[in-house]
Amino acid sequence: MDFGLTVLILIAPVVIFMTALTVRIAADSQPESFSAAPIRLLMVAISYALFGIGFVALLFMLFVNVGAAISELILFALALSQLVDVELKVAGKRRQAQQAELLWLLATTVSSGSNLAADIDSFAKGCWGARRRRLIVLAKRIRQGIPLSEIVVPQGLLARSATLEIQAGMRSGRLYEALRSAALRQTRELVDDSQTGRAQLALMYPAIMITTASLLVGFLMYYIVPKLKKIFDDFGTELPQITKTLISASDNVLHFGILIWPLVVLPVVLFVVTSIAQFYGWRVVSQKLVGFWFARAHTADLLRFMSQAVASGRPLHQSLEGLAYMGVPSLMQRRVSLMTSAIMQGESCWQQLRRQRFLRYNEVVLLEAAEKVGNLPWAMNAIADGIERRWSYRLRGLMEIFGPLVVVLMGMAVGFIALGMFMPLVKLLNDLS
Repeated sequence: MDFGLTVLILIAPVVIFMTALTVRIAADSQPESFSAAPIRLLMVAISYALFGIGFVALLFMLFVNVGAAISELILFALALSQLVDVELKVAGKRRQAQQAELLWLLATTVSSGSNLAADIDSFAKGCWGARRRRLIVLAKRIRQGIPLSEIVVPQGLLARSATLEIQAGMRSGRLYEALRSAALRQTRELVDDSQTGRAQLALMYPAIMITTASLLVGFLMYYIVPKLKKIFDDFGTELPQITKTLISASDNVLHFGILIWPLVVLPVVLFVVTSIAQFYGWRVVSQKLVGFWFARAHTADLLRFMSQAVASGRPLHQSLEGLAYMGVPSLMQRRVSLMTSAIMQGESCWQQLRRQRFLRYNEVVLLEAAEKVGNLPWAMNAIADGIERRWSYRLRGLMEIFGPLVVVLMGMAVGFIALGMFMPLVKLLNDLS
């Protein structure tokens, strides 16, 4: 095959991938409006079609240069994983911003007493896709006279934490206050998630390093080390001890392949969890993962729900009875039902919250003191915010520690492999001289 044609075939996939990424970036720069939606969708479709064409070109490269094709396939897999991660991150940010916008719209409309259906229709004109259809359906249901309590939080438009707080505000006659509180919190979470997103690089970078290094080490152990061992056998020279240790470790990995699986599975699991968290938010994902076993994951939502009842002067057991029918997790339903029964029998609400593992001792003391001075709603919201803040700080700290730790361990492994590969050459030159 002609040299120029060979170079063209090798370069073509790279050019196609770069073009696909450029088109995808241009699609994200399109405005968030109904009129621009078709152009945006077309550009997204073109970018992914180009990725498909590039992948086919990589497969064709296998017949031209196997080594180059495998290298570019690895790069393609890494680039595609990063594209998916960025795609979910952008979609998640857009989703959070849209939820905050809708909350502020509802709060402003309820406060001014203007036409809610007309405002939602106007807001829908700036959206597209499934979100636009849901907003239009919401406006139609309001015009049909359906009670606001059934449609203020339609499924798919707001997060569950906001849903619970708004429903509590409606039951307590504090709808505007609940909407404003949820809107402020959603806006604050946008900033907090941006800071957490920077810490996620400390999690994804070592995961990519582990995957890439595992592939390179596997290639060295499978192709290079046996040839190096044969060269030393032909010269009748003994391998250095560090190289023998490296070969022994390689043989053990080959014979006990299950040992290498954690290095392959861990980055994949980290990538999947991180990608899902990019879209739904880390707090939501953590509630899904640990909320089945630990009541503490739901404490912030429960305290905000209860604070609306306290601010309106309603008995707590009445608000807790309604909470069990609002689609909360089964663990939360069971423990809230037990608390409600105990409170109706005259037991302390805060002690019951501690007994059911929602609160800690110092938080109970704070709430009891706030109740005595008549500042209970503020204290409940402050504790809820503090719980979420501490969780965010711990997540960032864990990511910041995990990243450098993995880099150091990978550096030690790479150093060991480099010495194991380099020392035989030094010893062979020394013996021959």
